[in-house]
Amino acid sequence: MENLWTGSFTVRAGEADLYGRASLRTLSQYLEEAAYRHADRLGFSYHPMREKGVFWVLFRMRLEVDRYPQWTEEVELETWARGFSRLFARRDFLIRDARSQVIGRASSQWLLLGLENRRPVRPETVFSMPAEGTERSALPADPGAAPQATSYSESHRIAARYGDLDVNRHVNHTRYVEWALNCMEPGWYAHRTIRTLQMEYLEETRDSCPIRLEKGPLDSRSLAIRAVREDTGKAVFHAFLQWDDTPIPCEPTS
Repeated sequence: MENLWTGSFTVRAGEADLYGRASLRTLSQYLEEAAYRHADRLGFSYHPMREKGVFWVLFRMRLEVDRYPQWTEEVELETWARGFSRLFARRDFLIRDARSQVIGRASSQWLLLGLENRRPVRPETVFSMPAEGTERSALPADPGAAPQATSYSESHRIAARYGDLDVNRHVNHTRYVEWALNCMEPGWYAHRTIRTLQMEYLEETRDSCPIRLEKGPLDSRSLAIRAVREDTGKAVFHAFLQWDDTPIPCEPTS
């Protein structure tokens, strides 16, 4: 079976930010959906894995964006599996516009967790990954640990609610992206364009779990963000944002 999936997505009104561009959470959702559809074709998506007593979670992701698609614009997602690295299943992505130009690329690492104990399961004990095409990569290297700041200041606090949870009964990883982005005021984005988002997911978050969001500068054009569970003190995720100073028009591009 072909180790490649391609499909198109159109940026809907609710997926665009106040500047008329697909938000980073939207792009993350497109990657998640593309990964699911390809896994479903290969026979190791949500339902077959639950029958085996396991489920997929995203561990690390790095997304680099050259150009953000605009509201109503159609983009094509391409994804392929890259095989295993220890406990991790590796998957890469390309985002293309209508002219077939690559406008974004991503690399990710996924874990299988046991449904009952929520502990990592070695993928090769569950199934065999397809070998074809696994050497191809979208980025020069696999995503590593997200850089951390030497000091952090509190941004805000939040508690996981109904709209944050997915079918695995925990906060969906794309919601964490939104939580990280909400650490800056809307006007902050008027003069900056995020080019790199790196996420490292460390802890499950369930309903009503209290979370403290913190941010710390790395240099003049990059920032580290972390979420900490207030009940346990454990880090939920680390995020890394890198940007340039491209101004954003006040109105969406037609």
